[in-house]
Order: sequence, then C-alpha cells, then structure tokens
Amino acid sequence: MSVVAGADIKIYINGIVYAEPQQLNYMIDYGEEATYGIDSIFPQEIKTSRISVTGSISGVRVGNSSGLQGAQARSTIAGSMYASYISLRVFDRKTGEDILFIPKAKVTKEKTSVSAKGVMKLSFDFTGLQAQQPLDRS
Repeated sequence: MSVVAGADIKIYINGIVYAEPQQLNYMIDYGEEATYGIDSIFPQEIKTSRISVTGSISGVRVGNSSGLQGAQARSTIAGSMYASYISLRVFDRKTGEDILFIPKAKVTKEKTSVSAKGVMKLSFDFTGLQAQQPLDRS
C-alpha cells in the first residue's frame, strides 16, 4: 500500500504546472437528497440532484510571477465579464494517476495576506463543472 503525500502531488492549471501551492482542499458534493412521499416523515429513497465541486488552493506569492493572472487562472479585472474557464488537474507523480481533473473551472475568490517580515501568501477558491476522479478518466 502506498499513501499519497503532498510532495507527490502536482497541480496543473491549463496544462501548466502551478508551482506555488502549499495546500489544496476540495469537496465534491454528490447532491444526494432524501425524497419523501406525501404525508411521510421518513424518506422513501435517496436521489441524486446536483453534483458540484468547490475547493481552495493556498500557497506563496512569487515575485514577478503576476500572481493568478500570470498563471492564466484569472483574466484582468476589466476582462472579468469574458473570463474563460480554466482546467484544473491534480496529478500523483508517483503513480501517474489523475486524482482530480476539472475540465472547466473558474477562480471565484482570491485572497492575499502578508505579515511584517513574513512570506506573502496567496490563496484562491474555485468552482468547477463535472469533476472527474481516477475511474471517471479511464
């Protein structure tokens, strides 16, 4: 058995390695909801409604990198109305497995923080369409 470690993970944005991340969190909501009959207090079944994927990536801000715009994860502020989707891929370089692939995602929030004599941190949230896990890709 091989346990996946953070050092084994590579994150790609639009097919290009995003080298700055230190942490990745994501959640796939399978949209499982209970269905109730008329006048029933107990559900009759559990159905799938809407599947969604959201997450966040945090890491360091590298000088002269232009941040998320330089990584082609965000357009300019003026171009936000026409911002295109990005692809987001989380890859295990030890096994060659795609842990997560989102062909269409958007960066929804960006947060920057820096403390006196500290490292500048950059984190962003994303929302994606049709998340694909390893067996979805085969």
